[in-house]
Amino acid sequence: ALAKIRMARPSHQWDISGVKHMKIEDEVSAPALGLPVVIDANEAERYIESLKCFQLGEVGSKAWMEQHRKMEKLNLQAHHNAMSNSDEYIMEAILTFNKIPVLIHDLLLIEAWKESVYPLLKEELSGKNNMRLYFVLYHEATVVNMLEIFLYYKHFVEAGGEMMIELIDYIARKIVRLNNGSSEFRLRDLSQEVSASEPEAAKKLASALEARTPLEELNHHFQDIEFRVCISAVALARFLSEHAEVLPLSCQSRMTDTHDYLVLLIPLIEQPPWTRRTSAGKWQKLVDHKWTEVKPIDLLKITKLEGQPWIAVYFLLSKECFRERYFLNSFRKGLLLRILKYIHEVI
Repeated sequence: ALAKIRMARPSHQWDISGVKHMKIEDEVSAPALGLPVVIDANEAERYIESLKCFQLGEVGSKAWMEQHRKMEKLNLQAHHNAMSNSDEYIMEAILTFNKIPVLIHDLLLIEAWKESVYPLLKEELSGKNNMRLYFVLYHEATVVNMLEIFLYYKHFVEAGGEMMIELIDYIARKIVRLNNGSSEFRLRDLSQEVSASEPEAAKKLASALEARTPLEELNHHFQDIEFRVCISAVALARFLSEHAEVLPLSCQSRMTDTHDYLVLLIPLIEQPPWTRRTSAGKWQKLVDHKWTEVKPIDLLKITKLEGQPWIAVYFLLSKECFRERYFLNSFRKGLLLRILKYIHEVI
């Protein structure tokens, strides 16, 4: 019966032979090398015009991998444009060709794939197709990273319209995940605790990394990407709160009544997942998605990540569109009073 079930499986393009078929390009390092562009405006338009929605069974196929490659380049160029204050032609092309629904569909597709398909594949494909699995998992971070740039602009948020409801739901799920697993995320990367003055500890860590099975390595990448995505979701929540007046009424009520973003964000101020203390007693903060050691005297200095929930809370309380329909009951007032003690001169 098991043989019949295996024979009845639908055909797919996943290779479990262990033979390397994928070509990994080195174009991702272009901005770091100081090159002017990753892709020019004309090539970007061709890439964006070809973006399409895939079905769940097509994730990881050759066509899907080709679109992932294009989106990686688009993401890099969008970041390069933002950092250099140059023409945002990636975002404008996405608006021109109406590809916001494709981005949001892509985001939800990978989320569903991670929850429903990945647990069934990881044991069978680990060690045989780790790289393809990693690219599929990382695709979610790529799309979130792009939206993190685009949602900074009010006209992009306005263009999303009713489709932003799906994004609001997605952000709420990720912030809940961040609140529930903050301690797990904070302590997951033990390699950051090893300093150059501890050669013995470094040797032990190297031995531990070499002894890791492909499945353990895959699980480590899964946790790392999930943490990155959840952190970026906080920034997305801030941008949607900031530009809420251009959103449809259904989106505004989704943020206040259905998910109550204010209640979701306050625990991130009380127990920030982007700050931790190592077993050696050193403090670290997450800066540009990297754990960076911070001297005790600099702990009150606010990083970009620490500022996001504060700004989001500010807009949720001060925006007229929220104040008209957001009822501050005793429970919400109690939560707000809990963060009063964190408002010092630096804040």
